[in-house]
Parts: sequence; C-alpha cells; structure tokens
Amino acid sequence: MQGFNISIMGAVGAIRDSYVVMAVYDSGLSMIYCGAHTLPDAVEMRGISLPADQIIAMRVLSIHATMGEAKQAVSGVLRDAGVPPVNRAMLMRREVIQCVETGETWNSAADCVRDHECNQSALSNHLAGRPGFKTVKGRKYIRISVDNRNESL
Repeated sequence: MQGFNISIMGAVGAIRDSYVVMAVYDSGLSMIYCGAHTLPDAVEMRGISLPADQIIAMRVLSIHATMGEAKQAVSGVLRDAGVPPVNRAMLMRREVIQCVETGETWNSAADCVRDHECNQSALSNHLAGRPGFKTVKGRKYIRISVDNRNESL
C-alpha cells in the first residue's frame, strides 16, 4: 500500500468538525466515487462500500466548514466530470431499500415494488412510519443511507 500525504493545520475541534470532498479512483484512475464526509469518516472510508481487495486511489479535493458547502463542491466536481444533473443529485444522497426479514436490498422503491409485487403507496407509507402500515405484504422494510456507497460515474 502506498501512502498519501494530507497536511491540515488548525484547532483539533475545527479539524474534526470540518467536511471534506473526497474522490476515489479505480486502478485505471477513473473516478468511481465522489462525496462529502466529515474528515474522520473520509479517512476511515465510512459509508463507502468497496470490495476489500479493490485497488483504489483516494484524494481529498477540498475542505469546508459546512456540509452544505462540501455538497456544493461535490456537485461542481461531478459537473466538471460530465456527470448529468440528475445523476449528480442521486450520487449526493443515496438510500437503498432493505427487507428486514431477508436482507435483500434494492436501489429504489420502484425496484422493490416490482420484485415483491406490492403497492408502491403502501411501501412509501410503511417506510415513512405512517400508522396502519407496519408491514407490506407481511414484510418489514427499511431505508439504509449509503451516502454514496460506491457509485460509478
């Protein structure tokens, strides 16, 4: 493993509470991920799901005081990379649907509805925790925030 060097100077609390824009590149140096994280989460790659043996390069592109500023910077990086606006929005906040009983996951509620042949409205109400929708066709579902887990550009 080759190291990388990032120098940050400031008060410990300010550094800990800062937000970074980080990019992850595959072995061919194609960007496979770009997202905003707290600095500790970025260093630990928390919320980014990649195979343990995948060769990557990680780069901190910028540091920001607020998550809002960092997300705007991510949008700019993705725009500059040629990612269409709709895909940029999907990459910045990402959730998957998971069946509690089976552990199966879907990238969207529509995919879940299609696979389990259930009512989209019922699933939406269930996920929102509305009364009367404790299960959907006898199953429980949850949203899992993957916060840009391993989105390919």
